[in-house]
Amino acid sequence: MDQVENTNVNKMGVFERIIKVFYAPSKVMEAIKSEPKILIPWLGLLIFSMLLSFMNMEAVKESLVQSFMATQAQTGLEITEGYIQTMAIVSAITGSLFLSAIPFITGLLAHVVGLIVGGKGSVKKSLSVVMTSMYITLVGSLLTMLVSMGLNTQLTFSLGYAIPGITNLSLKTILMSVEVFTIWALIVNTIGMKKVHEVSTVKAFLMVFIPQVLYIALSLIGIGAAQSMM
Repeated sequence: MDQVENTNVNKMGVFERIIKVFYAPSKVMEAIKSEPKILIPWLGLLIFSMLLSFMNMEAVKESLVQSFMATQAQTGLEITEGYIQTMAIVSAITGSLFLSAIPFITGLLAHVVGLIVGGKGSVKKSLSVVMTSMYITLVGSLLTMLVSMGLNTQLTFSLGYAIPGITNLSLKTILMSVEVFTIWALIVNTIGMKKVHEVSTVKAFLMVFIPQVLYIALSLIGIGAAQSMM
């Protein structure tokens, strides 16, 4: 009986894994341990990321308009509506590609940490865990966007918006990353790394937490570089 149940878990399809990662993450990670998958989950992340980017197109256009108005005032160059539309589309595409690249970066970093702490899983398993868990974050972003559009107001589940009066951009960036769905995904990631690498909970947490810290640090460096150019 146990063998039949294990076989069913191991044969869990990609779409079933994406759905069950929300309420049965342990079973999903057991399936990933047995048969990790990367290509289809990544393609799904890319499509999902593009959907979110194009849904946010109007906000991107407003941001570009404000930026170009300042540039136009300084240079006198005329910025057309067509140019703004083109730049918004380019921004949406590059943003989608960046989002879909995140699981590769964090997954590889997590695997390196896993090798240091004695993890036994393959790099493919590490990437599969991260990619599958990332659907939690993206679904959270989609729900947030839909509710915000429905209520015609800015809604978020992050501390960056929950705590008012924060003017420091670096601190706000850190707090913006502390979001309900992100924490949920990190917990699922930890469960997955523990399963596929056969390590303790503490070691699995380090495999997930260290790449996240590095990602935030790189974001802060990028913000600092952008500010220095202004």
